[in-house]
Amino acid sequence: MPALLELCKREIASQSEMPFKAIVYFSATADVNMAASTFRNLKEPGSSMFHRHPLEPTSIVELHARLTQDQRTKAAAMFRNARSAILFSSDVTSRGMDFPNVTHVIQIGLPQTRDAYIHRLGRTARADKKGEGWLILTDLESREGQQRLYNLPLYEDNSLQAAKIDMSQDAQMPQDLATILTQVIDASRMVRSTQKSAAYLAALGIYQWAPKGYLINSLNSRAKYCWGMEAPPSIPPGLASKLGYTRVPGANIGYDDDGPQDGQRGKGRATGWLQADGEQPEGRGFSAGRFDRGDRGGYDRRSSFGGSDRRSYGRSDSGMSSGNGYRGFDRGRQYGRGDRSASAGTSRY
Repeated sequence: MPALLELCKREIASQSEMPFKAIVYFSATADVNMAASTFRNLKEPGSSMFHRHPLEPTSIVELHARLTQDQRTKAAAMFRNARSAILFSSDVTSRGMDFPNVTHVIQIGLPQTRDAYIHRLGRTARADKKGEGWLILTDLESREGQQRLYNLPLYEDNSLQAAKIDMSQDAQMPQDLATILTQVIDASRMVRSTQKSAAYLAALGIYQWAPKGYLINSLNSRAKYCWGMEAPPSIPPGLASKLGYTRVPGANIGYDDDGPQDGQRGKGRATGWLQADGEQPEGRGFSAGRFDRGDRGGYDRRSSFGGSDRRSYGRSDSGMSSGNGYRGFDRGRQYGRGDRSASAGTSRY
């Protein structure tokens, strides 16, 4: 998320040919909701929520299938008519919907299929206009992506500084970068716990192909260091059994404080936080351009969905180009950035 914010700030400030207007795609509706809420909660350090939003005049819009038809219609109209906006979306907008003047398509995480990747990217560079595409992946996703996104030219890009920060370590950094990291952490902590739990559980389903121990450690790190949760979200016993997480160390098997939901039964068990080194996790924070230990939370270096460098991909000249990713999983990578025109041309990823 920090690199996504860095990218948005940079492109908004660039004052290029067209105002910044981006669609940010996620594979899970829960991730769309979580990201949109985080960006709505952004504020300048030391200010209140009633002060000017740091991305103004760019508006934040959310669109996915769980909204009512009226809500989807209003959200689509808001983004369509906006001069500058960021639309956080599921694949509901990847086909059959035309939004004018979209300058960027940013895909967070590995798309479910190769076609999904291409259809999403097609939302930009329409009507003979240029656009950029970015695909942000972790190292784990990058390896899977080589098979899923076969024959697509992808190039790594390292222009976003937030993607290079190891948030588990104290570090000196430019003030603007420290501000970005602080803004994302503070905004994430204000998101409702039910939204965080939904995003956590959604990842268990999306990444069934990933090593289970690695995935649980990664998700727990994101929940602790980025979301500011005291314990990882609970995994209902039935779901844990179905997905094979019952005996995975670190999996918090049980129910939330309000008990079983949607007809679920049984007490379950909760293993709580389980760190690779057996220690309780520490919080970390930022201060005056320096990343220091603190109580705000940060990212776990080992395998964090929320906190190490990622890779991204983009689109250029009617193709894909590279971009810079943010630290979402541990040791992620970013690829591809460039312009895409509507005319035929050489693809670059």
